[in-house]
Amino acid sequence: MESTKFDYVFLSTLMYLIFWIYGYKVSKKKENGLYKNYWLVVGIVPILFYSIIEGLRYERGVDYLTYKEIYHASLLKSNVTGQPLFDWLNHGMNFLGISYFGAFIIYSFVTIVCILGFLKDYREL
Repeated sequence: MESTKFDYVFLSTLMYLIFWIYGYKVSKKKENGLYKNYWLVVGIVPILFYSIIEGLRYERGVDYLTYKEIYHASLLKSNVTGQPLFDWLNHGMNFLGISYFGAFIIYSFVTIVCILGFLKDYREL
């Protein structure tokens, strides 16, 4: 049985604390503020923090090595997974010379922006 890593627990706790603090700020802000997308302006800190922590997860998670192999295979082939947008994104990042660590950060960034964009309409709950 593997032991729990202190750095993982610390970073995850810090990430959840940051999400709670910034989520509270966004939930108390009225829509008629200075910025139309206030949630995105205030949310940049948790978005970047999440993207870096989850993007740099080395061999953590059951799908990590699979996505790493898909990313490396997309350099040679343009249709690896049968998902055109995902394959195009991987091929483009490979073409630009982005490492798979950078690809994981970008995957995490896209995921969290979409999640927060969806949740912004539910801040009154």
